[in-house]
Amino acid sequence: MSRAVAIIPARYASTRLPGKPLLEIGGISMIRRTYAQVLKSRQISDVLVATDDQRVMSHLLEYGLNAVWTSDQHESGTQRVCEAFQSLERTFELIVNVQGDEPFVDPQLLDNLVSQLLEGKADIATAKALIQDNPSIQDPNCVKVVCDLDHFALYFSRAPIPFLRGVDTGQWVSTCDFFRHIGIYAFRKSALIKIAKISSSALERAESLEQLGWMENGLKIKVLQTDTFSLSIDTPEDLAKARQLCYGS
Repeated sequence: MSRAVAIIPARYASTRLPGKPLLEIGGISMIRRTYAQVLKSRQISDVLVATDDQRVMSHLLEYGLNAVWTSDQHESGTQRVCEAFQSLERTFELIVNVQGDEPFVDPQLLDNLVSQLLEGKADIATAKALIQDNPSIQDPNCVKVVCDLDHFALYFSRAPIPFLRGVDTGQWVSTCDFFRHIGIYAFRKSALIKIAKISSSALERAESLEQLGWMENGLKIKVLQTDTFSLSIDTPEDLAKARQLCYGS
């Protein structure tokens, strides 16, 4: 087993879905479901949650799950992961960031991301999935990614990329392959240490996508294609879908 740790940032004060980590899906809290899925990974040796809320912390401790305190001033989950990693007594060479609203995350995808860093020269590994409907291409909440021939990220955007000149938007999905970014990352320790020190960039602020800032600072992001696209929970509608998946609750 590799020396990889998974850190799950869990923020209680979600704007669109307050108290999100503790919302139940099929009688089990979202954060516990996410934790349990990550534990199934064969490449990850340790799992912990990084939170800034006493309610989340108490809930995790009640069930004997690992958790650490982090600041409530972080602007992103990655910043929370950076702080949590720096507080660890043990040294890990690889760190996996799984958001706390991913109760159906695929453990095999986590294994593949870790294996990519073990085998290659990337600083960071993440994933993409083929978009199969035109509305998602236009949706700014669906982040798109384009890569080079070696599968390193060239750019991430909330806008449709590539733009198809002279093609009706309703025909895009049948004309060209578009890929959605799946926001799960595996970092080399050196990359995460660098991310903790850099300031936000112009592109990062323009698109509100932190990975653009990492790329502007020279970090190479390998993007694996996957057929697995799990439901992340961002809205009440997502929560309703998740509950339908779990025993029709």
